[in-house]
Amino acid sequence: MKLLFIIFTDDPETIYNAMRLANVAVKKGDEVSVFVLGKAVTFEKLPTEPFNFMEQINAFQGDFYVWGVCAKAHGIEASPTCPIGWMDDLYELAKEADKIFTF
Repeated sequence: MKLLFIIFTDDPETIYNAMRLANVAVKKGDEVSVFVLGKAVTFEKLPTEPFNFMEQINAFQGDFYVWGVCAKAHGIEASPTCPIGWMDDLYELAKEADKIFTF
């Protein structure tokens, strides 16, 4: 099954739980994509205690994108853990997904 996780919050606990679920889905054989937008693009600047979401992000074996417009607005540049995605990318991921989760 193709799953799309859209994360738009900067709440570390919510990001942690979303990424835990995404990792479980990958382990169960699903094709999983994560698209981060809005305030969530600042995830690399957020505290990771007590919810170490970066550990979950680093363990993720699916496709991971950060919305380019939001990243630019927050002064964030592309990196290995932060590849840039655009409106067309999100559209295609949503169009192809069997299920979409939003956090």
